[in-house]
Amino acid sequence: MADAHKNFAYSTVATAPVPADSGTSLIVASGAGALFPAPPFNVTVWPASAQPLASNAEIVRVTDITGDTFTIVREQEGSAARAIIVGDQIAATITAKTLTDAEIGSIIDKTWAELKALADASSLAPGQLYRITDFRTRHLIPNTTDYNIGPTEPITVTAISVDELAVDAYSEAYPQDVIYYELADSSGSGGDRGRIYFRYDTSDDINVAVWEDWRTVKYRRWETFPGNNVFARLTDAPVDVDKPVLLFLSGNRIVTEEIEYTQPYIGQTIEVYGSTSNDGFYTVANVVGNTIYVEETIVEESAGNARVYYIYAPERAYLDNYMFANPPRNVRIEKALTALSNNVFIGFAYDSTIGAGSANNTFSSLIASEIGNDYRNNSGWVDGIATDGGCDINRSVIKESSMNNTYLTVNDSLIGTFVSGNVVESLNNCEIGNYFTNNIIRGLSDSHIGTYVAGIEITGVPVYPVKKTMVDGLSTFERTVNISGLTTLDITENYSKFAGIIDLTSTNATESINLILNQPSRFDYELRPEIGLTLTINGTAFADIDSDGQILLNSATVNLIGSERECIIFRKETITNGNGTFTIAREVRRVVEVSTGGAGVAKESHMSLVLSATPVSF
Repeated sequence: MADAHKNFAYSTVATAPVPADSGTSLIVASGAGALFPAPPFNVTVWPASAQPLASNAEIVRVTDITGDTFTIVREQEGSAARAIIVGDQIAATITAKTLTDAEIGSIIDKTWAELKALADASSLAPGQLYRITDFRTRHLIPNTTDYNIGPTEPITVTAISVDELAVDAYSEAYPQDVIYYELADSSGSGGDRGRIYFRYDTSDDINVAVWEDWRTVKYRRWETFPGNNVFARLTDAPVDVDKPVLLFLSGNRIVTEEIEYTQPYIGQTIEVYGSTSNDGFYTVANVVGNTIYVEETIVEESAGNARVYYIYAPERAYLDNYMFANPPRNVRIEKALTALSNNVFIGFAYDSTIGAGSANNTFSSLIASEIGNDYRNNSGWVDGIATDGGCDINRSVIKESSMNNTYLTVNDSLIGTFVSGNVVESLNNCEIGNYFTNNIIRGLSDSHIGTYVAGIEITGVPVYPVKKTMVDGLSTFERTVNISGLTTLDITENYSKFAGIIDLTSTNATESINLILNQPSRFDYELRPEIGLTLTINGTAFADIDSDGQILLNSATVNLIGSERECIIFRKETITNGNGTFTIAREVRRVVEVSTGGAGVAKESHMSLVLSATPVSF
């Protein structure tokens, strides 16, 4: 806060401090104390009949005034102590602090180099606003030796000490942005005028927060194949090519699978292995279509299991992309593992969140989705397949540690934790459990894949040709569970946790269930005994419930006759009674045969699944 001021605040010393060069109290001429402003403020003391000079004057700070008595602190603003004597002049003069106080609240223009020099010399004025007139983002483009240099964007920062700035910065070009800035780039990413490391557009129609300068950073993407105009590849690194041999022909010809985009170059050494007579290394003389001509002699033979191996290192065209190709809306991306995430959204990004550790992803679109932590190295393109699709992830939840995936349309889906190494095409309305690894899925829709599944390949028509749905309050997925000889129904069996309809089978004609464990909590679920099975469900009275999984029925027991297509609907519920708090299965409704006076049969109508009255998310 600036000191108070008064005009003509001048007097002489009536009583000198004791000792004269270090005492902390003096008295001015009678009645002159009222001429000075309210403390604290600085005054200059210098000899009578002289001008104040550095050699004869001292600046002291007045911290209290009682009548004409001043309490003072000596040697202010770099001045040296002197022997103050009776008759010395004392006045609230204009000092360096007076001018600095006047400047605080105004903005001082500095180049980045000038401001950095002030900070290095501990010469910043705490509380002062500085405009960095020449700031612009500069960074090394990942996987290259090239730098991206953005346009000049002056930003205003605040000194909080003589050598430190507050992290908050203000951009005149984007006044709606919350910006975090550091004067020296600590990330090593190449910022030569400091670095913006967080940017949040707070406007209602944008609302985008990313832990980097998403307005300016650029990331390079190379063509997946030369000339195909699909820019999704993260690097221009060489590719190992290992192709089956179709024919060995005399005349030095090796015929392989299609190699249009992965041709070896003339003079390159290639290796043949797995043949009967031609294993070894060859020098390429020419390539025509999928025929490689070599300088050495080839023995004509059928290919068998022979393969040809070489390193393909073409020069690929590339594009440098802003993080968002189109204006984003309602997106938050947490901190990546490094300062630069290398994430590119070449389509649209709306209403989505990506967790920490996300890096090296290429999205065609991201809409109404949640992606967990450590989502890395994912693309909408398979290297070697020129598609005009992309990593379309819409209305989806992708849990932590999903890595090294290629997604071509993922809609209305939940993908579980530690998903990695998959190629997914058209995965719609599905939920995939944890640890789902090393799989290829093409044409899968309306299905659930359970936990710990690995090493399978699903191709062709969807598993369920009829559309299935799973949202909060409703699931039309159907699973079958064998309960032969069991009295406890475990709903994790056969991945039925995500099913709203559970068909019960048995090798026996009758079964009895006393407990239901691991119930779904997002929706009610229906139990259906198969034709030929009679199922008895035994309930427990509310006051007697003393463990999880017990069943609360509207009657003591219920018998369901499968041949009559009878069923019962349950809801997972937490109750508290005299024995404690327990998670139970509560009956919602049932469909059973009802006898009416021995004549006629009436059935309660039912739906395949009812909506939960109070749906909750698991």
